[in-house]
Amino acid sequence: MATILIIEDTVYFSYQLAEIFKLEGFRTLQAPDYSSGLLLGERYLPDVIVSSLLPPVADGLAFLNHLHAIPRLAHIPIIALSVLDDHKYRDEVLAGGAALYLIKPFDVAELLAGVRSVLPG
Repeated sequence: MATILIIEDTVYFSYQLAEIFKLEGFRTLQAPDYSSGLLLGERYLPDVIVSSLLPPVADGLAFLNHLHAIPRLAHIPIIALSVLDDHKYRDEVLAGGAALYLIKPFDVAELLAGVRSVLPG
């Protein structure tokens, strides 16, 4: 069973994501911000990270750079969630190492397909 780390500052949305993933057979970890997400990531080494890129505390691109600078976490695929429907920002996020960029609101089937596509094996 694969583990997904959800980094999302909106508690209700984080809960919804966790429930969707659990119904599909995934284990979930939840973090309200980047700092907590990095700590959980280093401790549990999830298979995938699904992260909102605009929580109130930090910049999403800086987070991606920081995550990829940590050897234990650098290999973990990241699915970025954002309210920004901006092609330039999307391209920067993908160039920064995200495997997928989804705009909120997104289709749940697309999110699940994205998660499955980045899982090893």
